[in-house]
Amino acid sequence: MKNNTPFFTIIIPIYNAERFLSKAIDSLLNQTFKDFQLLLIDDCSADNSFNICRSLSKKDYRIEVYQTKENSGAAAARNYGLERAQGVYISFCDSDDYVDSDMLEKAYIYLKTEEIDCLKYGCTEEYYDPVNGTGYHKIIDFDDELINNKNDIASKCLEMELKPLFGYIWNGFYKREYITKYKIKFNCSYRVNEDFDFNIQYFKYVRTLQCMNYCGYHYRKEIGSNSLSSQRKDDYYELHMMKIRKFLDFFSGYEHMDFKDKQKLFWIYTRFIYSTLQRVNKSKKGILDTIYYIKKDALYALFEQVDFNDSPYKQRVMVNFLRLRSPVLLLSLIRIIGWIKSKFPFFFARIKG
Repeated sequence: MKNNTPFFTIIIPIYNAERFLSKAIDSLLNQTFKDFQLLLIDDCSADNSFNICRSLSKKDYRIEVYQTKENSGAAAARNYGLERAQGVYISFCDSDDYVDSDMLEKAYIYLKTEEIDCLKYGCTEEYYDPVNGTGYHKIIDFDDELINNKNDIASKCLEMELKPLFGYIWNGFYKREYITKYKIKFNCSYRVNEDFDFNIQYFKYVRTLQCMNYCGYHYRKEIGSNSLSSQRKDDYYELHMMKIRKFLDFFSGYEHMDFKDKQKLFWIYTRFIYSTLQRVNKSKKGILDTIYYIKKDALYALFEQVDFNDSPYKQRVMVNFLRLRSPVLLLSLIRIIGWIKSKFPFFFARIKG
């Protein structure tokens, strides 16, 4: 490592984030581990975000502020940051989240020898209702574990996605050397799931994965928000089936997966299908047409082959309802789930997964 090279680079893409931005940046500036570069990439915000960034940059030499020429989305902003990153390891933070003060110090303990290709850790999900002023938090974690076998790494990625923790990039540290060498970038054509796609690209080259039992990243989720991830989108199904197909490619195909990994992957598939149907459940015709479309997909045929008999009761119920020839009971279950989610959002957040 060169003397002037920071050990970490943290990239924050920013767009109209003035309400939470100072808290996010301060949480990084207050780290007990000091050797890092902080890149703030403003994506042509229409509020005071850019001015907040410039003001804070005058107080700390580790901050570098950039503004894109036009609003292009978080993926493009992160790519802009990747081009300017200098750290040995790169990580990310969203502009409305924040981290505990020991986050970088904890990561450095594992990464200081530079032998780990990727480090992944947990988070604290913070659900809040801005109308009622109520909230709920949920800790998502896993055990400390070093994995250096390709098949075991693939299996662990599935386990992380079940939580879900794989598809995020803010809970990971990535070698800049690999990102540069293999020309890994965020796909700007994706409106969602660009983080997942980045991880799939990167994990093709991971030979040593360190999982860390730590939940110092605070991921804020606004109940009833109008964010991209919560909106109904006509391409929601295809975007999420992309995840299933890329996982299949990651394992070199369905036939190369063992029994447990097939269960994990197609339980993830089941959850995606229910989420898809939730987005069209106000129209009976719309939901019936969607069910018909789903069952024609080749992925559904693979789903039908997987044995869930030893799975938890909730999984068996949801799988069996999805496999019924008649959609009547499935429609009823979807409406019950939708009602619970609407009326008791914090309870739903607690029991989902």
